[in-house]
Amino acid sequence: MDAKGRVALPLDFRTAIQTNAGQRSVFIARHDSDPCLTGYDKSWQNEYHDRLDAREEALTAAGEPIDYNVKRRFMGGGLAVTFDEAGRFILPDYHRDRANIRGLAFFYGWGRTFDIWDPETLIATAHADPVMRDICEYELQRRKK
Repeated sequence: MDAKGRVALPLDFRTAIQTNAGQRSVFIARHDSDPCLTGYDKSWQNEYHDRLDAREEALTAAGEPIDYNVKRRFMGGGLAVTFDEAGRFILPDYHRDRANIRGLAFFYGWGRTFDIWDPETLIATAHADPVMRDICEYELQRRKK
């Protein structure tokens, strides 16, 4: 992350986003359970919203209570940011602070979404995937060379 709070999406991430969504925009939100951020494009936002609607309908049909905060967190917690040709975008202050990202930002894709971690936080997170942690540690070692 540079002094202005900009980070750059890896090339394969921005290519996928532009292909799926047809635009240079990505949503950034706090991860539901981990101390990192999650990113996704407009097509995933629409699909996930449809899934939440279907879940609410199923709960209503079963007479179960609906936790509306699930949709609030997903829809209200994400912020759309535009990235330039090089994939750079400004990481919003709130999101950056909540994920403790101060310098380096580690991007890790997994399907239709990706995570953005502070590397030290990722390494210290006991339940983090060991392969993801290993890749992060490897990249940190490469930077030191």
